[in-house]
Amino acid sequence: MRHQLIFISALAALTFASCVKQETKETVFQSEFKYTLEQNDSCNLEIVYSLAYYETFAGGDELRDKLNGTIVELCFDESQAGKTVREAFDDYCKHAAEEYQKDAGELYQDIANNLEEDEEFLWSICRWSENVSSEFRGRVENLQTYCVFTYNYLGGAHGMNYESLYLLDLKSGERVREEELFKEGYAEPVAALIREYAEKKYSSEGEEDFTYDLFTIEGLVPNGCCGVSEEGITWNYQPYEIASYAAGVISVTVPWEALQELLAQE
Repeated sequence: MRHQLIFISALAALTFASCVKQETKETVFQSEFKYTLEQNDSCNLEIVYSLAYYETFAGGDELRDKLNGTIVELCFDESQAGKTVREAFDDYCKHAAEEYQKDAGELYQDIANNLEEDEEFLWSICRWSENVSSEFRGRVENLQTYCVFTYNYLGGAHGMNYESLYLLDLKSGERVREEELFKEGYAEPVAALIREYAEKKYSSEGEEDFTYDLFTIEGLVPNGCCGVSEEGITWNYQPYEIASYAAGVISVTVPWEALQELLAQE
C-alpha cells in the first residue's frame, strides 16, 4: 500500500510538471575578441558582440532552438546555420581574424613601403573594430521584430553604423520577409505611403541634414528592412541609402490603418 501511494504521488507530480507552461525568457550573449596584426602589435582587430536570444520559450525547446538558429543566421550569416550563438561567434571571429591579417596586413605593408608616414597614421588605418548588438522590439500577434545594431570601422575617415530590422515568426521559428506581409503588387502603393509619412515626420525636424527635401526620394521604397509594432510597420534606411552619413539611420513608420488594404490575408 505504501509503495502504491509513493507511485501515485510521483505520477501526480510528473503530471503537474508537464502541465506547467514554460515561460518565455530572453537572455543576452556577450563576448569580445581581439587579434593583433603580425606586422605591428599596436594594430589590431577588436570584435564585441552582445546578442539577445531566447533562453526558454513558451512554445517549447524545439521551437526555441529554431528561433535561436534563425537569430544566429541573421546576426552572422547562413554559413553558421545549426550552431549555437557561442559556436557561431567563435567561428566568425576565426575567419574575421584571417581576413584582417590578409587585408590589413597588405594595406599596412603597402603604406609602410611606399609612403613616409609616421606610425600613428599606420595605427589609425589598421586598427579595425566591429561592434554588434541586438534586441527584441515590437511584437504583433506571432510577428516579433528583431533589431541588429552594427558599427564597424575599417580604417577610413569614419566608421559605419547600421540598424537592421527583421521579423521572426513565433509559430514556425522562421524569418518572415517583407513580401509575405503584403498582397501582390504592393511595392508602388507602399512606396507612396512611405514617402507620405516620411515627409510628415522629417519636414519639421529643423536640421538641414534631416529635412525631407534632401532625401533621395527614389530610394524611399519598401526595402525589406522592416519591423512591426502596435503603431504599424517601420522601414529603416541606412546611412547613404537615401540621405547623408550625418543623417544617420532614417526610420519611417506607416500606420496599420493606412496599410490595411495592401496586407496579405493571413
